[in-house]
Amino acid sequence: MARTERLLWERNQVLSDQWMAGEVKATQIADFLSVPLGISASDIEHRLRRGCREFALNGAVWSFARAAADAGKRTALVTINADVFTEEVVPSLGLDGVFETIINSADHGEVDKLKLWPMAFDKLGGGINFTNSFLIEDGQHPAKFISAGGKAYQYTDDATFAGWLDERRR
Repeated sequence: MARTERLLWERNQVLSDQWMAGEVKATQIADFLSVPLGISASDIEHRLRRGCREFALNGAVWSFARAAADAGKRTALVTINADVFTEEVVPSLGLDGVFETIINSADHGEVDKLKLWPMAFDKLGGGINFTNSFLIEDGQHPAKFISAGGKAYQYTDDATFAGWLDERRR
């Protein structure tokens, strides 16, 4: 996997950015990787999709999301991700049974979360916006969400997140 990551994320950032924007698909990524890896494109795509179906979520965040949904809170998942996220990860993990709306960058041709979050707010309706929303983010976007008027938590690991939740429950 390390070689694949180097080929795609370090040496070909433009291609990986295009993948996240939905401008290229998993089949094209597999075609690109097949020559330097010496593996057939169909085998690469099969492995990629299988890996997506076997994807595991951060336990504490997943528990929090399920509890929020079970409590009737409006939940959305906004991600900068590839086509295979929507095609494989969402159904295999049942994300659409927990999150009322899922906005994936590849499905919308947009990688700017300041544009993606309002798409989720619009789908949720009911006057939901930055000022009455809470973001859990493992990337580099909490500052953008906060600057737009929202509240956010910068996720680093499950233990820290669980501790943060426990402090708020007291």
